[in-house]
Amino acid sequence: MKRSFTLDMALKNLRRNRRSLLPYALSCIGTVMVFFIMVVLANTTTLHGVYGGRTIQRTLQLGMWVMLLFAVIFLFYTHSFLIRQRKKEFGLFNILGLEKSHITRILLTESFLVGVLTTAIGMGLGALLSRLLYLVQLNMLGAVDKPALSIHPSTWPIVAIAFFCIHVLTALNAIRQVYQARPVQLLRAGKMGERVPKANWLIAALGFALMGWGYGISFTAVDVMNSIPDFLKAVLLVIIATYLLFTSGTVAALSLMQKNKNFYYRPGRFTVVAGMRYRMKRHAVGLSSICILSTMVLVMMAATVSLFIGRENALKERFPRDAVFSFNPVNSVEEANTIESMVINGAKQTGLDPARLIRYRSVSYYLVYDQKAATFAPTKDGGWSADVSTVEMIPAEDYALATGQTAPLEPGQTYAFSIIGNTLPKQFSVAGVMLDTINALEEMGDLPANLLPVLGSSYTLVMHEQDIQRIAARIGAELADGEEDTVGYRIPDTPQLNILFDTGRLAPEQAEALINAVNAPVINYIISYNQGGATSSARHIAIDQVELRAVYGGLLFVAVFLGTVFLMALVLIIYYKQVSEGYEDQARYAIMQQVGMSAQEVRRSIRIQVLMVFFLPLAMAGLHLAASFNITSQILRMLNLTNLSQFALTALITYLVFAVFYMLVYWKTAGSYYRIVKAGGARERSF
Repeated sequence: MKRSFTLDMALKNLRRNRRSLLPYALSCIGTVMVFFIMVVLANTTTLHGVYGGRTIQRTLQLGMWVMLLFAVIFLFYTHSFLIRQRKKEFGLFNILGLEKSHITRILLTESFLVGVLTTAIGMGLGALLSRLLYLVQLNMLGAVDKPALSIHPSTWPIVAIAFFCIHVLTALNAIRQVYQARPVQLLRAGKMGERVPKANWLIAALGFALMGWGYGISFTAVDVMNSIPDFLKAVLLVIIATYLLFTSGTVAALSLMQKNKNFYYRPGRFTVVAGMRYRMKRHAVGLSSICILSTMVLVMMAATVSLFIGRENALKERFPRDAVFSFNPVNSVEEANTIESMVINGAKQTGLDPARLIRYRSVSYYLVYDQKAATFAPTKDGGWSADVSTVEMIPAEDYALATGQTAPLEPGQTYAFSIIGNTLPKQFSVAGVMLDTINALEEMGDLPANLLPVLGSSYTLVMHEQDIQRIAARIGAELADGEEDTVGYRIPDTPQLNILFDTGRLAPEQAEALINAVNAPVINYIISYNQGGATSSARHIAIDQVELRAVYGGLLFVAVFLGTVFLMALVLIIYYKQVSEGYEDQARYAIMQQVGMSAQEVRRSIRIQVLMVFFLPLAMAGLHLAASFNITSQILRMLNLTNLSQFALTALITYLVFAVFYMLVYWKTAGSYYRIVKAGGARERSF
C-alpha cells in the first residue's frame, strides 16, 4: 500500500467521522491545554521571587501528575468508545480487500494526524492562557511587582512526549480490537446486543451494604488524623457500591417494574423498561462513571472554594494579634520581664510601636488520649498514632491577665478548650493528675487557639500552676531526660513565654525584618542563662496570609483544572452515550412505528428513557455529596476551616450550579439522540 493512499484514506475517514471525532479532538485540545498551563506555572522561575510562589508551585506539581494520570484514563476510555462505533467501517474495509495490516497503517496515520494537530493547538492555547492565569496567581498572592512570565524550555517537550505516548496507547488499543475480531464480527458490532441480564439480588444487596459501610464511615468520622485514610476508604467503598448498584440494583428495579403489570403494560413504558433492561450492563458502566465524575467535581470544588473564601476567618483564629512570638525556656518572672522589654525594643528598631501587647506562659506536650478511660499520657512505643493530641496548659493567673477574664481555679480544676477533637468530659486525667472541667470554653478570647503545630486533636487547658508543675514532674519521671516522644518532638518540660501584639498592616518583607530584629537578641539572652540552648517561634499575619493564599489558591487552581477535565470527560461520556443509544434505537423505534406506535408516543418513550437514565447519576451524586459532608469537614478543619455553615452553603450552591450545567449538557446531547432516532424511522410528525 502506497503512503499516499494511506494518507488519503486516513483523511477521508477523519472527514467522514468528523461528527463523532470532533468532541474527542476538542477534549484532547482541552486536556493538552490544561496540562500545559499546569506544567508552565509549576516550573516557571518567575514565581520564585514572589512570597508564597514556591508553595503554590508545590501544590501545582502534585496536581500536574494527577492531571496526567487522569488524562491517560480519560482519553483512552473515550477513544475506545469512538473506535467501537467504527467497527462496522473496519469490517467493510476488510471485506473490500484491505488487510488488517493496511487498516493498522490507516489507524496509525489517523492517530498521528489527530495527535499532532490537537497537541499543537492545545499547547498554543495553553501558552496564551498561561499568561492570563499567571497574572491571576500573582493577584491571589497579593504580589506588588509582577515580573513577566517565563516559560521553561522543557515545558514543550514534556507535554509533547506525554501526549505522544497517550496517543500511541490509544492507537495500539484500537489495533488490538481490529486484530482480535473477524470481519463478520466487525460488521455486526453495531447490531450485537447483550443478553438480558438477570436480577442478581445478592450483588444488589452487596452494593447497598458497601454503600452503607462507606456512608457510615463518613457519618461517624470524628478523629481528624484518621479522616484522610477514612476518606480514602469510604471513597473506595462508595465507588465499588455505585458500580454494583447501577449494574445489579437497576436491573433488580427494572425487574420489579416488569412484574407490576399495571405499570409495565402501557405503550410508553414497556418499550423503555424492556430496552433499558436489555442493555443495562452497558448502561451501568457509563452511568456509574458519570455519577463518580460528578461527585468528584462537586466535592473538590465545594471544598476548595470554601477554603479559599474562608481563609481570612482562618487567619483571625490563628492571629488574635498581628505578631506572635514564643520563647523557651523562660523560668522566672524576671526573665519574662527582660524578654518583654527586648521584644518591644526590637520592634521599635524597625520603626514599629507594639500595640495591645499581651503575654502569658504555657507548657505544651504531645500526649496520647484514651477516650474511653479519659486519660492523657506520654508514650514510648514509637511511631505516629492518630490518638496523639497536642495539649497546651496555661496558668490561670496568666490567662486572667491576658484576657481580662477572672479564672478563680483551685488545684484539680480546669477550663478546657477543644480546637480539634472531642469535647473533654467532666473528669479526666493528664499524666495521672485528675482534673475537673469547670468550664468548656467555646473560644480563647485574645489568645491564639494553640501555638504548636496542630497534628491531630488539640486541646488548651487553663489550670492552677500547681497542677502544671505536678504534670511536668510526672511526665519527666516517665520519660528519660532528653528522650523523644512518639512523634519525635522533644518534650518541652519548661514553660515558654508567649508575647503577642499588633503592628498594623505590614508587607511580608517588613514582617520578616521585625522577626529578625526581635529573635536574635532574645535567643542570645536565653542562651546566656540556659546552657541547653533556646527555642523560639515567630509568626506574623502578613507572612501567613501570603502562605495561606498560596496553599488555598494552589488547591483551588488544581481543583479548577482537574474539574475542567472531569467536566470534559463527563460531557464526552454523555454525548457518546446518547449517540450510541440513538443508533441502537433506530431500528427498534422504526419497528414500533410500523406496528402502530405514533411519532408522539415514540417521543414520549424516548423522553422517559433519557430522563430515567441520565438524571439518576445526578441524583446519586447529590446523595454522595451530602453523605461526604461530615468527613470532608473534618479534613477541612485540619486546614483551619471551622465554619461548617459556610461549607454547607458552598456545597449546596456548587450542586445547584452543577445541576444547571448538567441539564444543559443533557439538553444539547439529547438533541443528537432525537435526530438519530428520527432519521432511522420517525415518519409523520417531527420530534
